[in-house]
Amino acid sequence: MDQPELRLTLLPSPDDPSLRSPEFQQGLRQFEEFLRAQQLAYSSEIELIEDATLRPTVYFGGFVIELLKSPAVGVIATAVGAWLHAKYGRKVRLKVGEIEVEAQTVAEVETLLKQAEEFQQRNRPKAIHES
Repeated sequence: MDQPELRLTLLPSPDDPSLRSPEFQQGLRQFEEFLRAQQLAYSSEIELIEDATLRPTVYFGGFVIELLKSPAVGVIATAVGAWLHAKYGRKVRLKVGEIEVEAQTVAEVETLLKQAEEFQQRNRPKAIHES
């Protein structure tokens, strides 16, 4: 069975610059640096584009956090909360298994992360004990 994972997509506000702008990408890089500093087991969804000189540019998209290897909901909620508070109108899309929802407040994110944690507990592989 695959490890449960949480997919996070940080959605811009109507006033944010475009996804590929240096300003928006800097915000995504800061989010990624926070995840790394907290030693979360995660991967980044990126897009690699080469310009006419064949220099690659990396654009962040979303993040995938392995739930079984991650600490409590509070750490993830802190990172997402900082993202949401940085600019009015931002949202985050959370997906665990087949369940996908969007949140715009820290309270909504915390509720959804707790539900994700419960989902993880229900779907955790059972240990096999020999008799």
